[in-house]
Amino acid sequence: MKSIVKIMLILTLACALTSVNSSGVCAQSGTAAAAIAAYYSNNKKLMVPLRQVITELGGDVFWSEPDRTVSLHIAGNHVVFNPNLPYYFLNGQSKAFSVFPQNKNGNLMVSFDFILDITEGQVIHREEEGAVLRKQFESFDGNIHNLKFSLCAQDEIYPFSREKAARVPILMYHEVDDVSGRKLGQYLELFVEPAVFVQQLDWLKENNYSTVTLAELYAHWYQGEPIKENPVVLSFDDGFCNMYKIVMPELVKRDMVATFFLHTAAIGSEKHLEEEMIREMVGNGMEIGCHSDSHASLTELDKEGLEKELLNSKQLLENIIGQEVSFFCYPFGKYNSSIIDKLKNYFYQGAVTVKEGQAAFYQDPFQWPRLNMRYQDGFTGFVRKMEALRNNMS
Repeated sequence: MKSIVKIMLILTLACALTSVNSSGVCAQSGTAAAAIAAYYSNNKKLMVPLRQVITELGGDVFWSEPDRTVSLHIAGNHVVFNPNLPYYFLNGQSKAFSVFPQNKNGNLMVSFDFILDITEGQVIHREEEGAVLRKQFESFDGNIHNLKFSLCAQDEIYPFSREKAARVPILMYHEVDDVSGRKLGQYLELFVEPAVFVQQLDWLKENNYSTVTLAELYAHWYQGEPIKENPVVLSFDDGFCNMYKIVMPELVKRDMVATFFLHTAAIGSEKHLEEEMIREMVGNGMEIGCHSDSHASLTELDKEGLEKELLNSKQLLENIIGQEVSFFCYPFGKYNSSIIDKLKNYFYQGAVTVKEGQAAFYQDPFQWPRLNMRYQDGFTGFVRKMEALRNNMS
C-alpha cells in the first residue's frame, strides 16, 4: 500500500490584497503576513519559486556561485542546471526546459511542469478559485502532495507602464525553417533560419523588450489599459506547421507571445497547421488572427467572395479556438477603403499591412504597418533594424 505524505503550502492571500515585496513574496496589505508567491507567465504556465517549493517538498537546493550551477536532490532524483542555459540534467540525462527559469525579485522561478518532471509526478486534481490555486499530484514514489498557491497578478511581477507607448514595432515573419538544399527562388526572402530566429528572440530578451499581442496593444491605445514596458509584437503569416514545431516552443521557453495569421482553407493541409495544433498554441498564450480563407487578392473579389474571405473564415477560426478573432492580415498586402469598411462591419478591431514602418496610436488601426524580417537580413540585419528604431524613438 502506498504511503501518503501530505505537504501543505498554505498561501492564503487574495490577489486584490497582495503586493510583491523585496524578497519576492506576496504580502498582505497592512499586515506582517507573507507567503510564497506564484504567478502565471505570459504563456499561462504556473511559475513557482524553486527553493521554497523544493524545500517544502523535502528536497535540498544547492547553489554554486563560481559556475552559477543549481543542484537539487528531490524524490530520489538528482538535478543540475545553469539558469542561463536552455537545458538541465536529470540523473545525468539532458532534458530541455519547457519554460526557461526566470529571476523575479531575487527568486529563481521555475514552471510547475519542471517540478512535475523532476519528481516524475502527475496532477490528479486541480482547483482554482479566484487567487487561490490548489494542485494535488502524485510523485513516482507514491507520495501525494497537496499544494496551495496564492496567485500574484502579472502586473505585480512584470514591469508595466501606464504611459502611452507612442510607437510599437510589429515584426512580420512568414516561415521559420531550414533552407539548405531547397530551391526557393524568390520565396527565399520569406524564410528565417531557426538558429537566426533564436538569436533574434534572445536579443529581444537581452534588450528588455516585452512581447505583446495585438489585442493587448489595441487595449492599451484605445481602451487605456497599461502595457508592458518596451512592447513589441511578433506576427507570423500563413500558418505553416513550423509555427507549431519550431516557433511556439522557442517562444514558450522565453515566456513570449505572438500573433499568428491563418488562412482557413489551408488548415489541415500538407505543411500547414492542424486544428489541434492551433488550439494548443492558444493554450500557450498565442493569439490567432485571420488571413482570409484562400489567401485571395481581396481587391479583385465581389461581395460574396469578400464575405467568404473576411467573415466565414473569421467564424471558422472562432469555432476552432473558442475565442473571438479580432485582427486581420491582408493577403499580398492588398486592400482598399471598401474592404476596411467590410472588416469593421464584421467586428474586427484592426488589421496589419505589409507597409514598412512602426505602428503608432495615431494611425488607422486597420492600416498598421510592420517590419519585414527577411532571410537576407540575418541576425546582424535584424539588430540594425531594431537599433535604428530605438535611436529614432530616443
